[in-house]
Amino acid sequence: VLSLAPTASGYDLQIWRGNGPQLIDAATSPSDLVGSLTTPTIAPPDDAETSLAVVVARLSVAADEAVPALVEHGIAVVVVPPEDSLVRPGVDPTSRAALVASLDGTAGLERVTSNDSGTIWRVVAESGVARARVLEADGVTPSAEVVVTSRDLPTGGLASGVIRAGGEIIATDADRLVVLTERRNAGWRATLDGRVLEPAELDWRQSFTLPAGADGELAISYSDPLRTVWTIAQISVLVIAGLLALPTRRRAPGEDA
Repeated sequence: VLSLAPTASGYDLQIWRGNGPQLIDAATSPSDLVGSLTTPTIAPPDDAETSLAVVVARLSVAADEAVPALVEHGIAVVVVPPEDSLVRPGVDPTSRAALVASLDGTAGLERVTSNDSGTIWRVVAESGVARARVLEADGVTPSAEVVVTSRDLPTGGLASGVIRAGGEIIATDADRLVVLTERRNAGWRATLDGRVLEPAELDWRQSFTLPAGADGELAISYSDPLRTVWTIAQISVLVIAGLLALPTRRRAPGEDA
């Protein structure tokens, strides 16, 4: 879901993996600050953020290239919050009216409804939309050699949750790519029948190489590299707190020090 809030100073945009902002959204996003702890600076936009900014610019002028770019980011729904939104405060009425008109005129966007959440459009693309997909080696053409388990999934689409995805892969004579609509991150891992797949360099999207002749059950997961450190730190704090809470024997009057 692309939540696009027009304000007096520009567009405030968020990508939601659920019915609103999720904790995992922050976990898989780049850090906003870089540098030392005493003199941090704002990190420059990465390739994913730059690409998304171009998408929004195209939507604001009803450009024909907008929907293919939305598909690249795995966006299936676009939401413009209402003027009095408590979730996305600061919506400018004039800017909102102009954006709504542009979205209504964008080819490949179909208005669904307007309610307390805002005005909602569905992305209608010939290739369909999926957060995880198997593509041919060109990184564009969907691979038909994937067992599609749901009518909601397009050709090559993989069933996905918030941070997991997978499906059954059928072998072909050529190399293919497993592509996620998530930025590249060392925390992503893909296996095929337990065999680890090598990451591929496509663009800002996390991708893996699917060798020719490979088939079996594909599993994709995400693990924060810092999670183990935080888990150990939390356990250590709990152990220390437990030890400090244990009762100690008081010395009896007259007992030698």
